[in-house]
Amino acid sequence: MDSMTLVHLGIDSTDSLTEGMCTTYLGAVLAGRALHAGAVFVDYPNLIRLNPNIPYKTRGNGAVVLRLEVPDSQVQTIVEYAEETVEKLAVFSDPQANPGIAVLTGKVPDLLHHFYERALHRLLTVEEAYTTAEKVGAVLKGYKNKRGVIGALAGVGEPLLHDHTYELLVYRKRENWGRERHVNGESIKKMDKTIEDAFFNYDYEENTVCIAPHTVCPVLAGIRGESAESVLKGFSMADLGEETEEYVIYRTNQHTSFHFEKVTAVGEIEDYSSVIVEGTVSGNPVIIRGGHVFFELENRGVIRCAAFEPTKRFRDIVRRLRVGDTVRAYGGCNRGGENRVKTINLERLDVLTVTHHVYSNPVCPMCGKSMSSEGKGKGFQCKRCKTRKQEKELTEIGREISPGSYEPPPSAWRHLYKMLGRTRTNQGSSPFIENWIKIKDSQ
Repeated sequence: MDSMTLVHLGIDSTDSLTEGMCTTYLGAVLAGRALHAGAVFVDYPNLIRLNPNIPYKTRGNGAVVLRLEVPDSQVQTIVEYAEETVEKLAVFSDPQANPGIAVLTGKVPDLLHHFYERALHRLLTVEEAYTTAEKVGAVLKGYKNKRGVIGALAGVGEPLLHDHTYELLVYRKRENWGRERHVNGESIKKMDKTIEDAFFNYDYEENTVCIAPHTVCPVLAGIRGESAESVLKGFSMADLGEETEEYVIYRTNQHTSFHFEKVTAVGEIEDYSSVIVEGTVSGNPVIIRGGHVFFELENRGVIRCAAFEPTKRFRDIVRRLRVGDTVRAYGGCNRGGENRVKTINLERLDVLTVTHHVYSNPVCPMCGKSMSSEGKGKGFQCKRCKTRKQEKELTEIGREISPGSYEPPPSAWRHLYKMLGRTRTNQGSSPFIENWIKIKDSQ
């Protein structure tokens, strides 16, 4: 009888925003084949989200990892299954799709976990992936420009020993791919309110379903929660509007906010990173065409912060900021340069202090009108009374904002963002529940 080998199998960059497919679906199909071949799962399939600011991502920059115990004689067969499945299902016609496969046997080393952490925060190269793989004894296979090996290897490096959540992904029959989804919103609201550990399934502020994507991918819905039991129960309660045949439960780093890095100054912010930075509002908010709101934040350097139109009413909070307020900004940073202003795309805003006084042109004591500036360093004069004053005056103002934490509505949350309402931290994997997967090839 064969002894068993622990195999970590990572896959990334197989889908297309315009032509469909989903790396999670490809992973589910491969999971079915692995089960049929006698592999034993030591963990739920993992969905590992990486740096959300990467310009090369296909959609959500998520890698899929299967962690299996495989009979020694079947290890190469499982690897061949992975290659066959990728070559059959990946969207090779999309320039953004550059599939990658990573295979590691044995325990995940600290060096590989460090590679994952860098992939969560930085823009890495294919060369770095191959160098790391050689050091840890992993085997990579890349297609086209091979960028997918970065995510595949990084995903293997995150065994989710700390906080994690679960997502049950339901897949459509092939004849429905690309068609409009008709998920029953009332059933999702009922499910969301009934199941305590379910979350991010309905946006009550915008009155919209959050579980259904708007792309041509095979995913019908993704039900999120704190446990495998909660998402499976949610699936049983949801009216998804069409007959479904396949689903799988993923354990994931979604909604953990592990993508954020604390920095002590604006000058420390690196391109493509997601940061937490405190500072003082140094420029009053401005609204531009499209409804986007911007303000400047200063802390040993100045950076622009943005609340874009999809954040909806969150923009009203940002508009109420004034020069002198202190805030803590959370968000991803673009590269900047070449006619682009380096900007933090806000995912959350903590208002620390608000100022109730501003310096403004003095008021004429004779007629009550605001005085006009006579020029830099020349003071102020009332045009009517000719009264003069040298300095601006401190004026009390009313404010429509208070210290506190503010976030966009759920429909604008990124996959990794840990919402204010989620206070739980999940440690370690849970035992498998029955019916955690239903895939044709697993029957």
